Amino acid sequence: MKIYVDSSLSSLKIYLKQRGYSLQDEIYSDTEAIVCDLKNDNSCSLDYVKALSNDKGPLIIDSGSKSDEDIDYILKTRHSNYIF
Repeated sequence: MKIYVDSSLSSLKIYLKQRGYSLQDEIYSDTEAIVCDLKNDNSCSLDYVKALSNDKGPLIIDSGSKSDEDIDYILKTRHSNYIF
């Protein structure tokens, strides 16, 4: 799974890399999941995400109140386009 994690979530990036996830430095059309803090981070605009050409669009995870383990669990178990 190709995942974009916002630059402000550096500890999450380390955690996911240690678990073998493929992280991207930018959001591309093949990005399968995006993790960012939707309430406090304007760089993760939903309008931009909607413009991506991935068939179903990427999985969007709001990191706001989730632990690293919560995000790992979501990535492992979710395959649809939802906001958590």
